[in-house]
Amino acid sequence: MLRTTINLLGAALLASLNASACAADPMLQARPAAVPLTLKTGFSQLTPKSHVYIPKDIAGAAPLLILLHGAGQQADPMLETFRHQADERGLVLLALKSEADTWTLKPAGDGADFGSDPANLDAALRELFAKVPIDPERTAILGFSDGASYALSIGLANPQLFRGVIALSPGTVWLSSQADPKQKLLIAHGKQDEVLPITNVRDRIVPGLEKAGLKPQVRWFRGGHEMDRKAVEDGLDLVFGPKR
Repeated sequence: MLRTTINLLGAALLASLNASACAADPMLQARPAAVPLTLKTGFSQLTPKSHVYIPKDIAGAAPLLILLHGAGQQADPMLETFRHQADERGLVLLALKSEADTWTLKPAGDGADFGSDPANLDAALRELFAKVPIDPERTAILGFSDGASYALSIGLANPQLFRGVIALSPGTVWLSSQADPKQKLLIAHGKQDEVLPITNVRDRIVPGLEKAGLKPQVRWFRGGHEMDRKAVEDGLDLVFGPKR
């Protein structure tokens, strides 16, 4: 089994599943629009906090995959990691850099503090949606490690924007009152993960999501704190359908 391993410099910010109906959700305002493609194909920097990859053969509105890195990492290497899948599936990739060394996700009163990362993501999406035609029915967010915790949390808060969420080795989740049972979710975790142990995901996060009426698909793989290639492909198939 082919795996991509990424070093992690930090640990999870939260240790359990938190839900609050009165908490302020990190809602994103940007939405896809019918626009001509005016962004060049290949790699480019979109905003100070984001990079984008546009495959060569876009024809009409394209599917979009948002990528969130692990703690201490950068945005642009995530594009290279997923470039092959983008070319195979015709995916537009948008990778965001966290404002701090990792994503801000911590308890705050009855809800959670998401920091300035949602505003940075919203700005990047507004810029992208003004230059690239994106299919609103085929958008997803994917993250690894702390990025997986953040992707899961902000993805659940924005089901009208993100039709699917792929969380690779998450450490926690903040459960939004906006969560939609129809949203497609895949969670993958290594059985030998010594950074963010599988027990928290298996025994708390997944059951908590299921108790809330969500239907996450799970993939437990033999490995450590890493992105499992088969789990990635399963997540992409779930959200976007089989390869064209």
